[in-house]
Order: sequence, then structure tokens, then C-alpha cells
Amino acid sequence: MNRRKADNAETKINRESTIAESGFTLLEVMAAIVILGVSLTAIMTDRNESIRRVAVTDSMRTATMLAQQKMNEIVLGLEVASSGDFDGFANFSWRIEETGNDFKIGEEPIDGENWISLIVIYPVRETKAELILHASVMAMK
Repeated sequence: MNRRKADNAETKINRESTIAESGFTLLEVMAAIVILGVSLTAIMTDRNESIRRVAVTDSMRTATMLAQQKMNEIVLGLEVASSGDFDGFANFSWRIEETGNDFKIGEEPIDGENWISLIVIYPVRETKAELILHASVMAMK
């Protein structure tokens, strides 16, 4: 009976030491935390750049829509001013530059028509960018 108690006690000690040896060491835990930290930093940096690109694309899309709308107003004769802001769109503005009748597509001049350039100024991060549309204003005459 004493032998049986001794065997049980020895088995219990062996089982406890096996359980204790199956855990992670402090070094392994620290290495895992460093790897996780580096990975999360890379992911967050990539995410922030993606957010910036979406903002730039959104500004460009809005500028294109506003430029098309303003060009239609100009060609139809609804807009007589030569510059201005877009109502409801902060930091977006426009101006018209007349290029006369010597506008070129490639190297070929186009004669007999008056051309204008519509420049839309829109925000891109901390700076401003310009979107330029060219159109014939022959329809106005």
C-alpha cells in the first residue's frame, strides 16, 4: 500500500512537471509580441496610405463632376462670370481662360472656333491641384 502511495505521488509530480514544461518561456512570449508589433505597424501604415489615396481620388472625382457641370453652364450661356467658387463645395473654385482660335490638338491647329479652358482648383492633401477642361464655345454664338 505504501508502495502504491509512493507511485501515485511520483506520477503526480511527473505530471505536474510535464505540464509546467509545456508552457512558453518569457523569451518566446517577448519574441511573439515583437513580431506582432512589427506586423501591426506595417498593416496600419498601409491602411493610412490607403485612406489618403481614397481622399485624393474623391477630391479628383468631385472636381471632375463640378468641371463638367460648369462647362455645360458655360456652353449653354447660363454662366457669364469668368471665375468663382462652387456653392456647397468648400475649397473648390474655378476660372476660365480664353485660348482664342489657335487651340491645338497635338500639332494640328483648329481654325475658326473660339476655345476656352475651364480650370477647376481642388484640394489635394495640404496643397491644391488643377483640373483643366477645354471646349469650343462656338455653340454660344
